[in-house]
Amino acid sequence: IKTSWRGGKSLGVYREQLEKGVLVNQTGVAGAAMPLMGLAAALDQSKPGDYLLVSAYGYGHAASVSLLQATERIGEASANVETQLGNTTEISYDRYQQLTGSEN
Repeated sequence: IKTSWRGGKSLGVYREQLEKGVLVNQTGVAGAAMPLMGLAAALDQSKPGDYLLVSAYGYGHAASVSLLQATERIGEASANVETQLGNTTEISYDRYQQLTGSEN
């Protein structure tokens, strides 16, 4: 996260803009899915014409950056990240292992 704040600052991006796509406090580290989850969260708060910069380093990404622009269809999504994160149920690690078949 600190790298994101520093990188954003050097590009002239405000912290409030970066926070739109930062989900680690709600989800924990999701590895390779983090950049796309952040993109989805930022898209939920975007309006037509907004630019979105997605960057990733590590977790199988090596280094990648994409610049996207929201279109007039931005509001057509039927669900958003905030709603999806609100529809969760906490389970124990033992239960997680049972559900995923990863118990020893």
